[in-house]
Amino acid sequence: MLDSKAEDVLNAIHSDIADFEDAIMTETAIRSEIDCIITRNIKDYEKSPITVYLPQNFIEFLKTS
Repeated sequence: MLDSKAEDVLNAIHSDIADFEDAIMTETAIRSEIDCIITRNIKDYEKSPITVYLPQNFIEFLKTS
């Protein structure tokens, strides 16, 4: 579990990601050097610089890695 910080919120304000909560999650992941985000709502992350997986796609990724 990650905690968002004020810098994540400020960066999210200027993000290309339209959904503010998803922008905060992305900025928190960037700061925390996370490799990917796993969510059922990948359409809101189309502009994310971090790889985003559907849960079932991530499981498949793990099987082939």
